[in-house]
Amino acid sequence: MYAEYIFKQSYRPNMSEQEAKELAVYIINQTSRIDPNVGGKICMNLIGAKGLKIINDKEIEEILERLIEKSTEIEYEIQNLVSDIVEKRR
Repeated sequence: MYAEYIFKQSYRPNMSEQEAKELAVYIINQTSRIDPNVGGKICMNLIGAKGLKIINDKEIEEILERLIEKSTEIEYEIQNLVSDIVEKRR
């Protein structure tokens, strides 16, 4: 449920492949902080016009590192997101 909410707030149909990969990693990483059923190693494959593309662990780690650099801003947004979800559930 959390991942779907983040996805709906962030997804744009015209996203680049890089933006889509970053969004996927971001959603998984943030959802793992909220939901104890989510976590562990992130594995990613892309399916497109050119077929299947396996995203290697190094690239995923690089994306995670870039996301961590933005962590202060992201943490603030996530706190607001969680507050909104809790408020809506009430």
